[in-house]
Amino acid sequence: MNKKSLSLKIIWSFVALCWLILIGLFFTDPTVATWTIGVTAVAIVTEIGFWLTAGILGLTMWESRKHMLGFAAKMFNRG
Repeated sequence: MNKKSLSLKIIWSFVALCWLILIGLFFTDPTVATWTIGVTAVAIVTEIGFWLTAGILGLTMWESRKHMLGFAAKMFNRG
């Protein structure tokens, strides 16, 4: 397993754990203030997860750009 795959699994495991904690909080009958803080925190963690995923996928695309450009050039140079 490479570092990027492991990083994505860790990121989304943490996001899933936060959602499970929020679901658990729901069943404890929280106050409006507590619920608002919980939902806001989980929303921010989820948003950070999306941005980190986009960054990792962008980095992967950046690293493999030579291969992709070579493949595209080969398609146009079939002559």
